[in-house]
Amino acid sequence: MRCLAQTRRYWFTGSSCAPKGLTVALASILLLSASAWAQSAAVPAFASPEKAAAHKAAFERKVKAMHLLRSPDWYYRWRINVTKERTLYKEGIDLPALDMRAGSGTYRENLLYTDAVIKGTVISKKSDERKEVYYHSLYEIKVDEVLAGQTVPIVITVCLRTGKAGDLSLRMRDEPALNVGEQVLLYLNPVDFAELAAAKAEGSWNYENNAQPGSFNLVEKYLIKDAYVFEADNSRIDRTTTVSTNIRRITALLDKTHFYQQSFD
Repeated sequence: MRCLAQTRRYWFTGSSCAPKGLTVALASILLLSASAWAQSAAVPAFASPEKAAAHKAAFERKVKAMHLLRSPDWYYRWRINVTKERTLYKEGIDLPALDMRAGSGTYRENLLYTDAVIKGTVISKKSDERKEVYYHSLYEIKVDEVLAGQTVPIVITVCLRTGKAGDLSLRMRDEPALNVGEQVLLYLNPVDFAELAAAKAEGSWNYENNAQPGSFNLVEKYLIKDAYVFEADNSRIDRTTTVSTNIRRITALLDKTHFYQQSFD
C-alpha cells in the first residue's frame, strides 16, 4: 500500500509516516486523524533517469552519514537540504532534535514542508456534504501578501476535510480550523492531483477528488491580530513584521526551488 505523508503539523519519531487514527464518537460525530497528502511543487529536471537516481542516492548517503533518524526519503520528498544543518540550527531549526521529538512544530520548523506561505483574509466558505468526496469545506482566501514560495492568484481556494458528510460531521483533529473574516498567516501546499489519482488507481484511496486545479491543502494556520501573530491557542508569537522577515529569510536559506540542482556528492 502506498505510504503517503500524513499531517505535517506534527513530528513523529520512529517512522517516516504518521499513524492514522480513527475515532467514531457519539451523535454521529466522526473524529479523524487527518491524512494530508504530500505535495511537491517543484518538478525535478534531470537529463536522464540515471542522473535522477544518482542525485537521490547521493542525498541518501548524506542523510545517513549525518545519522539522522528520519528516512532519507522524507527529507528528499520535502526537498530539505540537510547540508545546511548548522545554518538552520542558527535559525531555530534543529534537524537532529526534531527527529527525536514528537509534537507540533514551530512556525520556523513548519517551513520545512511548506511550498507557499501567504498573509490574507478568509472571505467565504463553500460546503460539499457528499459522502464520496474527499474535501467537505472549501474556503476562499484573499491573498494580501506572499511571504514564501510560488506566486498565487489574488484569491485562492483552501480545501479542508472537516465538514458535513451526509449525516456525519467530520472533524479532523490535526487540521487547522478556518473561519470567515479571520486575518491569517497560512502555510500551504498545492493539492497533488497526480498522487491522489495514483492512490485511487491502486485502491488505497477511494474518495472523489473534488478540489479544483490550483487549490491548496492547509499545513498550518496562524492568526493575525493587532499587528501580532498568534498560535491556535492564542499564545502570541511575535510582531507580524518580525515573523514575516524570519519566514522570508528561512525560505531563502532552504532554497527548495534549486534543490535538484544541488550536488550532494
